[in-house]
Amino acid sequence: PALVDMLPRLKLSRSRILVLGCGEGHDAAHFAKDGHIVTAVDFSSEAITRAKKLYGHFDNIQWLESDLFKLPQNFENSFDIIFEHTCFCAINPTRRSDLTKLWKKLLVKGGHLM
Repeated sequence: PALVDMLPRLKLSRSRILVLGCGEGHDAAHFAKDGHIVTAVDFSSEAITRAKKLYGHFDNIQWLESDLFKLPQNFENSFDIIFEHTCFCAINPTRRSDLTKLWKKLLVKGGHLM
């Protein structure tokens, strides 16, 4: 609900957005509805299957089943925004510093963590 409320007020220009730990894809779909180019990642094949069933009609969402620490190398410096909702708190606390390094590696210069 916070994203639904906040997104229209942000008035973001069309951006390349990465949603890590996308689950069933609800957040990814909200960004896609606003015309953003979205990459949605989850390690759960079941979550990706459900997301595709719900939101597979969006041609501006790329769905990827992957461990977030094993993303393709071409993802580096590729995203204007990384949307973080529950991924940080869901991973093992010993990996949190690795996740913050990953965010920095994936964002373009001047990109934003949301």
